[in-house]
Amino acid sequence: MMVDVWYINTADISSELLLKVNHLLPNVMLEEIQRFRYHEDRRLKTLGRVLVRLYFEQKHAHFNWSDWRVDKNGKPHIKERDHFNVSHSGDIVMVAFSEKEVGVDIEKYADVDVASIASFLHKMEQSYLQSASNVEDAFYTIWTRKEAYLKAKGVGIVEGLDADNCLDSKVGENRKWYINNLPVSKNYKAAICTACDNPIIRSRELGLNEIFEL
Repeated sequence: MMVDVWYINTADISSELLLKVNHLLPNVMLEEIQRFRYHEDRRLKTLGRVLVRLYFEQKHAHFNWSDWRVDKNGKPHIKERDHFNVSHSGDIVMVAFSEKEVGVDIEKYADVDVASIASFLHKMEQSYLQSASNVEDAFYTIWTRKEAYLKAKGVGIVEGLDADNCLDSKVGENRKWYINNLPVSKNYKAAICTACDNPIIRSRELGLNEIFEL
């Protein structure tokens, strides 16, 4: 089964340029996004929604924001369309699309107190960290895989960070969830989790021209 991952580097998108795509979003979304204090947050939120619209327009031709839904856990979806999930960190916005439930996570490397978090992880993940030559890289490998898994399930950290070993390729009840690392820009780590068995992942980095010519 095919899984699509679209992402874009937003570093060169100014406030003025961002205004040019506001017409692609409904007023209620724009009002929600404008409540964020910082331009960086508004930029990432806006581009995440724009990528969702662009994908579904290209795949289905017809798209209407009235089909936007949010489930009881706050996870959005488009009625009668593929599942999707959005993540952003640093300057990159990433969206994953799948016929089945999906979660994606991207993280930009930053200073983190790995020791204070390690004890909460699964024992196999702890062993992986302890034997790693690059602890930072190992930590973000674990963290993005775990976040993608939890987002795919749509339940958050209800069972604790140590409930599942997310270094395994198959995780969870009946091992129905498949986790894969995603290649991405330098200083970032990313992962995807889906209920698709051994998915074929198609990654696509979009250029600014593909967004701002809409």
